Amino acid sequence: MKKKNTGKKSSGKTSAFTKKICIPVCAVLAVAAAVIAVLSFTDRRLDAAFYELPEDAVELLENKLLQTYDNVSFTVIPSGEFDPESAEKYDLFFTREGFCSEALSPDALRISSDIYGKLPETVRRTDGKFLPLYIGNWEVAYFDEAFTKSGRSSYPASLTDFQNYLEAIKAYVFVPLILSGGDDRTLLAFITCITEAVGGYDAYSRLLSLAAGGELSRIIDEPLSSDDSRQFSLRSVLDMIRVWQDDGLLYPEWINVVDQDIRFMMEDRQVGVFFSSLERHRTVPYIIIRNFEAQRFPQDNPRIRHALVAPSAGVMVLNRHRMTDEILGALVSDSVQTEISRISRSAPTAYRAPPADKQADDVRYWAASSAAGQQPDMYDAVFITDPEAAESLADEIRSYFTSEML
Repeated sequence: MKKKNTGKKSSGKTSAFTKKICIPVCAVLAVAAAVIAVLSFTDRRLDAAFYELPEDAVELLENKLLQTYDNVSFTVIPSGEFDPESAEKYDLFFTREGFCSEALSPDALRISSDIYGKLPETVRRTDGKFLPLYIGNWEVAYFDEAFTKSGRSSYPASLTDFQNYLEAIKAYVFVPLILSGGDDRTLLAFITCITEAVGGYDAYSRLLSLAAGGELSRIIDEPLSSDDSRQFSLRSVLDMIRVWQDDGLLYPEWINVVDQDIRFMMEDRQVGVFFSSLERHRTVPYIIIRNFEAQRFPQDNPRIRHALVAPSAGVMVLNRHRMTDEILGALVSDSVQTEISRISRSAPTAYRAPPADKQADDVRYWAASSAAGQQPDMYDAVFITDPEAAESLADEIRSYFTSEML
């Protein structure tokens, strides 16, 4: 009787056959996996987030991103819910320059020099991580009738000259100077602009550092200048404003005034100069605002390094995506910059982009011609994530003007 075939030889043949089939199959699978990986990277969704930007600006930016790349997810982070660690999951983060951009900077990626090179040098940031897309401004606007009656041929170029101008127009208007002192952001910006006008960029920076540190009583006498002989402090600034108030140059109830109050007085031709942001300037009806000429806030001592106190919004790259440079390049292109300028009612940042109007063109020029460029106001730089702290400091400052000195 023959022994049964154990199948060993047959098994060997099957193993060889299996190897012949398996090797090419595995190779095909490996190639397929690699192709899938490449495709998944190529088509990876881009995640973009927005924080503290106006709705119309967000809508415009979303549309521009989708025109460049159709696989984008958008998140609008609610006010007060900014978290740098949570932000790391986004590829692009759009926000106002200041506290948020500083908090994100350590983990942000540098922006291509080809893209950054489309902006004026003074508008760029030294670390190359924040790309400004539009610039606002804190301005003073002059009533043309009062200016004509003053007999001047030019607007005040220094803070001292500005005070002299207010004195000169007292005879022609009921209110030489007014601002919405009842609004925290405006009040803090007014103090910031005066500080910068007197002490330049160094005093401005010192003020913001102090503002982040606590109560008014703790910071009011801290020096804002490295020159001890000047004894320039926040108290110096507040006392200057108090003098304007006591001398009738500044509306007596300015710390309680809101925008609507100013519009009524402007309409009645009672206001000589008003301090405002460019953004709020845009909300004044044309029939009223056409009688006012906006100018940069006057600055003393041209020999020191000055900045333009001007809110700006832009974008930071937190994770690299294959479409990053193409998207950023589109956002600083002349056509898109002009559209951003029109929608945001602010100045474009790109060199050659046609601005929406004369006011926007002026702001871009002032920012580019300032040695320290444009810099955020106190609210954006310190309080954008903590409006209650801004309100607390603003209320303490208001109390300073209605009670005995600290």
